[in-house]
Amino acid sequence: MKDLPKVSIIIPTYNRANYLPQAIESALSQDYPNLEVVVSDNCSTDETPEIVKKYMNDERFRYFRNKENIGMVRNWRKAVFEYSTGDWFLILSDDDYFIDNKYISKAMGLAKKDEKIVLIYANGYILNEETKEMQELKLPFSEIEDGKKIFLSREKIKPQDFILCNVIFNKELAVKLNAFSNPYNICCDSELFLKMCLLGKVGIIKNYVSIYRRHSNNYILNVYKNNNLSIACLDYVIEPYFFAKKEKLLSKEEAKKWEREVLFVRLIKTAIALNVINTENKEILENFIIEKLNLNMKDVLKKVSLSLRLKYYLSKQRTLYSLVAMVWKMFIK
Repeated sequence: MKDLPKVSIIIPTYNRANYLPQAIESALSQDYPNLEVVVSDNCSTDETPEIVKKYMNDERFRYFRNKENIGMVRNWRKAVFEYSTGDWFLILSDDDYFIDNKYISKAMGLAKKDEKIVLIYANGYILNEETKEMQELKLPFSEIEDGKKIFLSREKIKPQDFILCNVIFNKELAVKLNAFSNPYNICCDSELFLKMCLLGKVGIIKNYVSIYRRHSNNYILNVYKNNNLSIACLDYVIEPYFFAKKEKLLSKEEAKKWEREVLFVRLIKTAIALNVINTENKEILENFIIEKLNLNMKDVLKKVSLSLRLKYYLSKQRTLYSLVAMVWKMFIK
């Protein structure tokens, strides 16, 4: 076992006592021998401390509890940087769970094939808790890919680019990249994923390995109700872009393509969401774009498709936007 790299399955949790046991048990069911399961409790006020007691006798299980709630991202960072002891780590949300108990073994077997692999991820399912509809995330890649190819595919994979609990990160590289350093960027997992893709190869496991639950209490679904979180989340596309340019990891053509197809599209989509959902301080995004990118909104709008521009202008008239959106949905159906 000493020859096998150690893997840390990190389960950050806060007041999810109803979901937590399934997450923990799916992690402890993994058949990989050199494994630890780390629960980082962000000062839950429910039955979480009592629930974890039954797992304490398993030497692979470790439980830590913060004295106060330090926020989601700080909790992730603390768990990765201070609590975990693995060579690789994976963040399993407390409401998600594995369905393939051989996933870690398969991933580490793949990592052994090529030392340039810096992260591994897999296919999975997305479960809508309300409708019980299950969507597949099927990755259109080979077993081992150049990470740049994955980077440049951003926003093209449907229904989403990856499922977090499927991503196994190289810890040494994550630490070098100072992962999860912006406490307000709750899309920090995407930022790390994209930066790491630029620095090596990516392994792909073709099996469906997990269930990602989508429900009204998902933190990410409420991000546009808060201006600061909305703006901070843009770091997930801006910081990898700056990183790639600084380290000269993309050609000029590739950088322009990223700007046009990912960066500017995400900026306008964020602006639309803020216009529709959050009526306060709309100018905060425009000020951010000026400060961070030395551009104004008109510059950005020129770079995106006509349909996205129209959506942006419509979103500034909330009632009209809602009406058009309703009619569009009816037309689509």
